[in-house]
Amino acid sequence: MAILTIQDETGIIDVRAFPDKMEDLSVLDEDRIVIVEGTIEINEEQETVSMNAQNIEPIESINGEVRTIRFRLSKDKAMNGVAKKIRDLCLKYKGDKEVVIEVYEKGKFSCEIATHSDFHVSINDEFKQEVSKILSPDEFIFE
Repeated sequence: MAILTIQDETGIIDVRAFPDKMEDLSVLDEDRIVIVEGTIEINEEQETVSMNAQNIEPIESINGEVRTIRFRLSKDKAMNGVAKKIRDLCLKYKGDKEVVIEVYEKGKFSCEIATHSDFHVSINDEFKQEVSKILSPDEFIFE
């Protein structure tokens, strides 16, 4: 059994994990970003919260499950250079994941554009970081 201390922007929690629940033991490496699924235990007497892990995977494992990235842009953003930045990113990170662009103007219209395969992308952490610099989290969805 391993006891991991996991931290995010909301706090710290101790996680109990058994080796059979971990696909990859490198998830134990310090500063590794992981996805943890499990059950929470709350001890009201000691005012502690802990977790029993049912599955622990490296964050990179979800990149392979993504089939499409959907960008949701207002007409103003699309017309003011953001669409060009997205195009440049797609060309920089060529891959096999579909790209769909939704353009909307509240109360007036919305349209959905499936891009040509020349603009399909490879989803990796660098791509996600660059997208996050251009768009807010509600403006792109990994499907």
